[in-house]
This record gives sequence, C-alpha cells and structure tokens, in this order.
Amino acid sequence: MEIASFVIGIIALVIGLVTLPTAFQMWWGQPKFQIKFDKSLEDNGLTLLFAVHNLPIKSALLRFLGVVRVAPAIGATYTISEFGTNKIIASHKRVKLQTDIDDAKYTVRLESVLPGVATFLMYVNGHPRLFDYHNDEIISIEPGEYVIRASIIYIDTLYEKSARIHLDALPERTTISAIDEIHHRNNASL
Repeated sequence: MEIASFVIGIIALVIGLVTLPTAFQMWWGQPKFQIKFDKSLEDNGLTLLFAVHNLPIKSALLRFLGVVRVAPAIGATYTISEFGTNKIIASHKRVKLQTDIDDAKYTVRLESVLPGVATFLMYVNGHPRLFDYHNDEIISIEPGEYVIRASIIYIDTLYEKSARIHLDALPERTTISAIDEIHHRNNASL
C-alpha cells in the first residue's frame, strides 16, 4: 500500500510540474499595453502618430518557463478636443494600425516585439489635417491647443492615453506631450 501511495504521489507531482507553465501563461501571459505619442518630421511634412506596444515579459524566470505575451487582435480609435473648452473636433475616429509585418489595417495582431503605429494628423501643404480612415475623409483643423485621447479595446477592457498637442502654423514648432496614464475599465465599449 505504501508503494502505491508513493507512485500516486510521484504521478501527481509530475502532473503538477507539467501544468505549471500553462498556469503561469494564463496568469502572466496576458497582454500588457502601452500607448506612446510621437511626431515625425519627414520630407513630406510633419506627422503626429501614436504607437501601441504589447510589452514583453521581463522576468527571466517566466521566460525560462516559456511564458510569452499573448498576441491580441486589437483596433484603435482617437478623439480630439480643444484644450480648455473640451469642444470635440473629431470623435472616436478609427485608425489603421501599421506593423512591420502587416499592411495598415483596422485590426492587427499585436506581437510583443512590434508596435502598432497609427498616423492621426499630418501637415498637408503646410496645413494640419486629421485623418478619418473609416469614412475616407480628411478633416481640417486650425492651429491651437488640443487634447488627443487614443483608445484601444481588448476583450472587455478599454485602454486610453491622452496627450496635449500644440499645433503651430509652422510644423516644426508643433509639440505633443503625454498628460495622463492608461486607464483600464471593464465592460468597455466605444
């Protein structure tokens, strides 16, 4: 009887050790998003964009156990309002996200090494213009102070980050700076 108990104990230990990586993956492999704002001054003018990152696993132990970030399929929107008055200029405009492995799409699979990058404003002939990819339109916007809120939804959680934009008539004097952190809310909908 003692031998049978010992064998059953060894089998239970082996099964427990085999299932640990799966349990760790469920707990620590969920996506961890970060949204960053940036600007790019190129030959064709200034472009304002935001990048959505799925942060990699930093723990050496978790990586050793085979835990990897889930590569979720996400979409993104942005809302721009005037700073101070909160008058909405563009609300929940869908953007196409671009990764290094995919063409720009409304929904991309976000690997932990490649961000999804979305252009939301570009200077065209010296004038700032917002992009509404879904309706295939370009929205004119005057120089001034604005707030952008970039949003992504993954399952039932909304991730947002806001930035303050100073749009200048001269593209090189336009600035963008983050003003708050990402918020998480369950039962999200846009």
